[in-house]
Amino acid sequence: MVRLAGPVAPSYTVTIDDQSQQQVEALPAEALVPFAEARAVLEVAPWSGVPYNINLSHPPS
Repeated sequence: MVRLAGPVAPSYTVTIDDQSQQQVEALPAEALVPFAEARAVLEVAPWSGVPYNINLSHPPS
């Protein structure tokens, strides 16, 4: 049995709708790695960046 030292942070999944998927498929090859890295950051640490709208940014407590 594995015991954690404290509460586990929630995990997030970034999904792509059909319209966005078409746009991702149209990206040039050199943009795919940076795009994948940006998605990974959003999944791992979604509240680590500067909020788009400071009035609507409420990270989970």
